[in-house]
Amino acid sequence: MPRTSKIIYFLKYILKIHLTALFFLTVVRIMFVAVNFPSDAPFVFSDLVHALTIGVKFDNHGASYIALIPLFTAFVVCFLKNVYPQKIINFFKGYFVTVYPLVLFLSVSNVKYYSFFGWHINYEALGYLKFFGTTAGMIFEDGQNYPYIIVALSVCVAFVFAVKRITQKHTAEIVEIQDPKRRIVFNSLMIIFAAGICFIGMRGSFQRYVLKVSFASFSDIPFYNRIGNNALFNIIETYKQTAKDVDIQLLKDAELNHALDFVRKELSIPTVDTLKPLSRHIEKMEKASSPNVVLVLMESMTLRNLNYETNGMPLTPFLRSLRDSAYYFENFYSAGIHTNNGICACMYGFTPNFLTPCMNQPSDIYTGLPYELKRHGYGTYTFVTSNPQFDNMNSFLRDNNIDVIYSQYDYPQEKVVNRFGVRDDYMFDFGIEKLSMLKDKPFFAMFLTCSNHYPFAIPEEYSERSEIVDEQAIAYADDALKMFFEKAVNTEWGKNTIFVFVADHGSKRGENIYDMAYYYNRIPCYVYSELFAGKMRRMDKIGGQIDLFPTIMGLLGHDYTNNTLGIDLFKTERRYIYFVSDEHLGCADYEYFYCYNIATEKNFLYKIGSGEDIILQNPEKAADMKKYAVSMMKINNTAVKKRWINP
Repeated sequence: MPRTSKIIYFLKYILKIHLTALFFLTVVRIMFVAVNFPSDAPFVFSDLVHALTIGVKFDNHGASYIALIPLFTAFVVCFLKNVYPQKIINFFKGYFVTVYPLVLFLSVSNVKYYSFFGWHINYEALGYLKFFGTTAGMIFEDGQNYPYIIVALSVCVAFVFAVKRITQKHTAEIVEIQDPKRRIVFNSLMIIFAAGICFIGMRGSFQRYVLKVSFASFSDIPFYNRIGNNALFNIIETYKQTAKDVDIQLLKDAELNHALDFVRKELSIPTVDTLKPLSRHIEKMEKASSPNVVLVLMESMTLRNLNYETNGMPLTPFLRSLRDSAYYFENFYSAGIHTNNGICACMYGFTPNFLTPCMNQPSDIYTGLPYELKRHGYGTYTFVTSNPQFDNMNSFLRDNNIDVIYSQYDYPQEKVVNRFGVRDDYMFDFGIEKLSMLKDKPFFAMFLTCSNHYPFAIPEEYSERSEIVDEQAIAYADDALKMFFEKAVNTEWGKNTIFVFVADHGSKRGENIYDMAYYYNRIPCYVYSELFAGKMRRMDKIGGQIDLFPTIMGLLGHDYTNNTLGIDLFKTERRYIYFVSDEHLGCADYEYFYCYNIATEKNFLYKIGSGEDIILQNPEKAADMKKYAVSMMKINNTAVKKRWINP
C-alpha cells in the first residue's frame, strides 16, 4: 500500500474525479457533434479537434467551481486530528455523485435542445420549470425524447459506477510530517497550489478577460463555434445577462436621444409628445367599418414549411394555396422565437428584450389591438388549447384588454390529449361555436394553435402522409387550419370578418447556414376577408409582427393612436425589419441579413440564401443595418421601461 500525506491523499482523489468528469463531458460533446452536425457543413478534422479542445476548457470551468467545496473541506480537515480520511473520501464521493449526474443529464438534454432550437440551453429555458406539469408533459409525452432520456440516465449511471470504482481503489497509508510547522507549511503550499490551479480553471483564460462564450468562436463555419460552449456555462452567462436586464453593451453604447431621433425619422413621426415620444394619432377614415377580426397564431410555422413536400405531396397545401387568394406578405418576420414573443408583437406591437419573457411585464401596460378595438365597441376573446397560466398568459392578457380566455379549463376532459391540452381542430370547432353565439357587437378573437409543437398528438391517419413525426404534425396543423377556414368563412359572422393567419415564430426547419437561426424568424403572414374580394394579392413589402396592429387598424379605418414601432404596411413601407432571438439581434431587407451575437459580440452580414459572411466586403451596408436594428431595439426597450406605450 502506498504511503502519502493526508492532503495529497485528498487532492489525488479530487483530481481523479475531476478528470473522469471531463472525460464523460467530452464524450457527451462528441455525441452533441454527431447528432447536430449540419449535413451541408464541410467536415474539417483539425477544426473539430480544436473545437473539442476548447470544449474541455469550458467543461473545466464548471468542474473547477464544483471542486471548490471538496478543496475547502480538504484544507480544513488536513489540519484536524482524529479525522478518518476514508470518511472524508466517502463524503467527497457522495457530493460528486450528486452534482455531476445533474450536470451530465443537463449536457445530454442539451443535445436534443440544440437539435430543436439551434442553440444551447439558456437561462430563459429554465423559466419553464415554473410550469412544471406542462413542461414535464412536454418532455415525457414526446417519444422523440426517450432515447435522450435513456442515454442521459445511462451516462449518469456509468459515471456513478466509475466514481465508486475510483473510491474503492483509492487507498493509501496516511503518513504525516512529524514537525508541526513543516506540516502546516507543506499542507498550506499544497492547498495554495491546488486552489491556484482551480482558479485558473474558473477563470478559463490567461488573457485579460475571463472565459466568455466568444472564446469558443474561431471558425467561419458557425457550427464549429457552437461546439465549445456547453449548457451549464450558457445558463450561467445568460443568467448574468438577464440579471443585468439584458442591457447589453451594444445598446448601452447607443445614445438615447440620437436613437430616438433616428427612429422618429424612420417612422415619420412628425411631432414629439414628451410623455409618449412614439405617439402619433391616426384620424378616422370616411369609410370606417367594424368587421370582426380573427387572428390565428400558427405554432412554429416557419416559411420553409410552405416549400416542403413528402411523397410527392406538399406538407402545407392549404397555406400554399392561400397565398393566391389573400393578402400574402412574402417578406415577413416574427419579432422573436417564443410564443409569448409572438403574442406580444402581433397584438401589442413590441419585440422582446432578448432573454426577457414579454408577458412578465407589469399589468395594464400596452395599448395595441385589444385596447383600440375595445375602444371602438369590440368584445375581445382568446382561445388556447392548453393551460392559460403557462408563460403568465392568463394574467397578462386579462390585464391587457382581453375580456374572455377559453382554455383547457373550458374543454371536456376527454378531449385533452396531452399537457398542451386539446388538438387544434377541436379548439377551432369550439371557437366557431362560441363566436357564433355573439350577436350584439363585433369581436376580436385570437386563436393560439399548438399541435405543431412537441409533444405531438397527431391523428393516426397522418402516419400515411410521412414517416417523420414532425412532418405529420405540420400536415395535420395545415389541415386543421383549412377546416377552420372553410367553416369560419361560411358562417354568418365569417362573411364580415378579417382573418389574419401568422406564425407565432418559425422553427429550425432544415439546415441553418447563418450565425443566427434565420428561419426561426422568417414566417408567413396572410390577411383574408370576403370584404376585400378582388383586391387581395401578394405583397412583397418587408414587414413583421409588430406591423400587424397599425395595419389592421388601417384596414378598419377607425381612428387610433399608434405608439409602437410598427407601421401600416398598406400605406407606407420600411427599409428594414429588425427582430431578435434569445442571443441575437437581427435585421433584414429584400437582399441582406445582418445579425449581432450578444454572447460573442460579433457582427455578421449575409446575402439571404448564402451562408458566407460578407461583412468585410460590404461594411457600409452592415453599419447601416446595425444602426437601424440597434436604434429600434434601444427605443423598443426604453418605451417598455418608461411606459411610453401604455394607455
